[in-house]
Amino acid sequence: MELGLHRQDTWLKAGGVFPGELQWTWASRLFWCIYVMDRKWSFGTGLPFAIQDSDMDTNLPGPDATTPYFSCMISYARLSGKIWSLVTGWGSRPRAATADHCAYLDFQVQQWAQSIPQELRFDPSSQSGQDGNLMMLQVLLALQANQLRILVYRQNLLGSDSIETDISGASIAVETAKNTVHTLDLFS
Repeated sequence: MELGLHRQDTWLKAGGVFPGELQWTWASRLFWCIYVMDRKWSFGTGLPFAIQDSDMDTNLPGPDATTPYFSCMISYARLSGKIWSLVTGWGSRPRAATADHCAYLDFQVQQWAQSIPQELRFDPSSQSGQDGNLMMLQVLLALQANQLRILVYRQNLLGSDSIETDISGASIAVETAKNTVHTLDLFS
């Protein structure tokens, strides 16, 4: 943040900041790694993000196309920011508005999962004989999608009143959790 890597104008004048293409590429990857890790850390600890999306320019250059898993994780991190604002502001919205917002975020999570390149999509029926590293990346992305869906509907599971208010949302959370356990069970 102090270097201004969250601002587009820093990258436009990168010739002065990063003397070569390799340094520019590494700086870009470093920034996006920190951004993704900030999101993962916040979800794991329940603490707010250190890098706020509102502080970042919306059209920052991402890593090159040679890192498809990393590109997926950057779009995951961007989507997770929207979901985090739902999680932290759950009680301040009317229930009907929240249900609509949950459905929209769930749609976005499913769109993100569909945007994962075919070679990185997890398919339990075709796992035999596959490269272990590739399979690990596939499973990690599938679990990330499940995590986001569960977070979207998590508040529907906090009590019997919440479950009764939105049975559909609670069912999605439970089915997604069951899918997560089943996926993990495949590798135990």
